[in-house]
Amino acid sequence: MKYIYWYGAGLLAIGIPYVAFYNPYDLWGSIIAGAAGAALFLLALSLYSLKQSSSRKEDVITGIVCVMLIAGFALESEKHYTMTTYQRQTLLKIRTVIGSGIIITDKIYGTMMPTLRAYYRQPEKGKKMETIFREMYGASIADGSFNKYPPLKDYVREFDIMTYVSYQGDSVVQYICIDTTARGIDEHFKNASGHTGKLQYRSTLSKNGVKYERTN
Repeated sequence: MKYIYWYGAGLLAIGIPYVAFYNPYDLWGSIIAGAAGAALFLLALSLYSLKQSSSRKEDVITGIVCVMLIAGFALESEKHYTMTTYQRQTLLKIRTVIGSGIIITDKIYGTMMPTLRAYYRQPEKGKKMETIFREMYGASIADGSFNKYPPLKDYVREFDIMTYVSYQGDSVVQYICIDTTARGIDEHFKNASGHTGKLQYRSTLSKNGVKYERTN
């Protein structure tokens, strides 16, 4: 009967810390907490076994086995934690590179360059830059952005990249592009979309060409 109690105690020692620190986006907190609970349980079980044992040899073997189990589990966990952390950081960097490429190629040059070409292909340069831009993309613009987004708390991610449009006079078109998935340089940076720490670019279209800079 006492073995059932020990089994139950072991499950509780591992399960309670695991559940208490559970995070669906980062399971390592739960794993480390559960491992700590398992180590404490093995320590308690070892002490109990030593008290019940009448053989010095059995005491030594029990102690060595428990130390090896705890040390082996700790070393293996540390190795996997280091590897998964490195992989995660690498994937985040790759995602940022991809996001930058999409913003520059598709969102900035993909819409600004056709506008600039249309401006210079006019017979007599009669239309302003803003007028041409509105004629080409006006149907896609709602409330100053290429997509009409709800408040951040109600945000449903249909697009990872949000592009806000503004005008400086009638000859300059400006963008603020935010990738709501990719991380920026400063994790505390306040994005124009209301997000925090996300990749953001600012670009300007004028008769002199297209300029852009990464603001986070």
